[in-house]
Amino acid sequence: MERDRPKDDEAMPWEEGVRPLLEVAEITMQGGALELGERDLKVAGNVYRGGVVRGVGGVSVQGHVAGSLTQRCVIEVGGDVAVKGDVQGARIRCRSLRVEGNLEQVEVLSDREVEVGGRLVEAEVQVGMWGQEYAQIRGLARDISHGEAELNAMEGRIRMASRRFLRDYGNIDVQFGNVITKSRRGIEVDLKDIYRILRDRPEEEVDRGLQEFFFKVIVGALTRTNRTYVSQNPSRQNIFLKLVSELREHMVEVRAKDKRQAHTQEMKQQQQELIEMLSAPTPWGVTVRGQVGPATTIRLLQFRRSVHDAEAGSDSERRAAAASASPRPHEGEASVDLDRRAAYLRVVSTEGEELTLNLSSMDGTTNEKKGVSRGELSSVRVSLKGGLPVWEGIQGT
Repeated sequence: MERDRPKDDEAMPWEEGVRPLLEVAEITMQGGALELGERDLKVAGNVYRGGVVRGVGGVSVQGHVAGSLTQRCVIEVGGDVAVKGDVQGARIRCRSLRVEGNLEQVEVLSDREVEVGGRLVEAEVQVGMWGQEYAQIRGLARDISHGEAELNAMEGRIRMASRRFLRDYGNIDVQFGNVITKSRRGIEVDLKDIYRILRDRPEEEVDRGLQEFFFKVIVGALTRTNRTYVSQNPSRQNIFLKLVSELREHMVEVRAKDKRQAHTQEMKQQQQELIEMLSAPTPWGVTVRGQVGPATTIRLLQFRRSVHDAEAGSDSERRAAAASASPRPHEGEASVDLDRRAAYLRVVSTEGEELTLNLSSMDGTTNEKKGVSRGELSSVRVSLKGGLPVWEGIQGT
């Protein structure tokens, strides 16, 4: 059904940070899916039945999103979505959502807050997805896994070279302070002392500094230390030069291993910070300034650590974990010990001025049916507290 556009009298406050790079008059099914890529989008009019928008930017719709149950509108973006009119018959996946009008017959998957200026009816709304952050954690897990595999390979090559030095050059003194030492296991190279000298410098300068240090300092010191050994036999000079060449290659490998190790540690720290942020109580909720009506489910997600052992819990815990846990990684992918669980509020029926609710806690241990007045679910914000969905009245409606 075609609708009139709301008056474009003023921009919504939360749109101030949006810089639309692409402006269109309307979105229709006939135009095909609109792929935004990295761009933001501003729609001057409506998004009509079957209209599809995808991308990583944000979307601002000055009119309505007017789909139907049989021809849904689809908006799947990584940024915020703002709609000045109503939204009906749509599926929206976004960073956050603000609708000034009504939200009806809609499925919403939002990383953060959802705000509805009108009524919320026949809708599935899910907040707390943390989609970008969770994808970042998964990406870091893969990179860490690859980095550790590469580290293991490097360390194996370094150990073999270390033993080979001892076997092939046992008569040459290659020790240099704490940087190059000899043990029964082989020749050990430790660059920490040089790193301290070159600290706070860019990686490229450290690489150049190590190369200069090797040729100007280490080679000179080894030449002086082994002068007598080399001078006793002309063929030993070639052996010594071969040692210097292989020792340089060995130090380059140790340097590459140290850089890979430092980068992997940085990724682990970044991943840990993200996990701690996602594991904290979710601050996001759903604000409805109109009426929360029947056939509506508000699902509030919370990330949890170490929930892969949910099989050890009760039947209800296992069902809750299975229903809302994050997808398991495919074979060969790095796993992340972090899952999503959900608490939900569901309006199952209405009779007169009373609504019947189903409430479920995040761990699935609390499931109850409750009757409330319509007024109690009008002008409210639904959020997660103590693992349970709660609602509070809001001011300024």
